Amino acid sequence: AEGAIGARFDSLQPDLDEFGRDLNLGKRSHAEKRAAARRSRVEAGGASKTLGEDEEDEDAGEVELFYKGLEDTREAASHVMRDAGADFSSIPPIKAKAEEWKRKFPKAYKDAYMPESVPQLFAPFVRLELLSWSPLYAESSS
Repeated sequence: AEGAIGARFDSLQPDLDEFGRDLNLGKRSHAEKRAAARRSRVEAGGASKTLGEDEEDEDAGEVELFYKGLEDTREAASHVMRDAGADFSSIPPIKAKAEEWKRKFPKAYKDAYMPESVPQLFAPFVRLELLSWSPLYAESSS
């Protein structure tokens, strides 16, 4: 670690402008202050515990509350498009209509700023899909 810190300080050698001012003086002083603070923390009692690293931090009540909130959110999300017609309740029919419009009436499609509006058109559907997606707790297919 000391070698990396030394290499970092070496990259902040004085860089003088046309008037002889050091452009890296502020960066170097901030880096030295951070290194001194880090050394004092390590000498005082070792590295501090980072929140979220120990599983002891989670209690069963918090975990249960999290999963209940997650299920409530997914349940509410499933009812969002309930009153929309079949042609407007999912991405494929809307995409098909937009592609058909683009193919049949390209000038009107462009004049309506449709190419610029497509991300905003599909954003609610994407957000609904992301509510049920969890990168940390992927559901197994088995």
